[in-house]
Amino acid sequence: AAAVNPFKTCEVLYIDDFFKSARGGSPSEGDVNLALELINARYNDRSLITIISSELKRETILGIDESLGSRITERVKENYHDLTNCENWRLYADGNKHQ
Repeated sequence: AAAVNPFKTCEVLYIDDFFKSARGGSPSEGDVNLALELINARYNDRSLITIISSELKRETILGIDESLGSRITERVKENYHDLTNCENWRLYADGNKHQ
């Protein structure tokens, strides 16, 4: 738990691929508990900025853990952007879609 403490208080935290797991499996109970500990600490200090990217929709995160998902949802407000219908630009080496 001590290893997580710096992430609880840094000014800006970027969490990439939130709850991404091998082969699309569900996060473990330990993953959820760690995320809740981290997000809750940052939720309680409104001066901290947290940026989260995930392939999961908000509803899916709420289904995994409602208290965690609701904290994220409350803080996100109008800054939530669902890009799940966008194409994966990594599939195109030069950034252009080829037919």
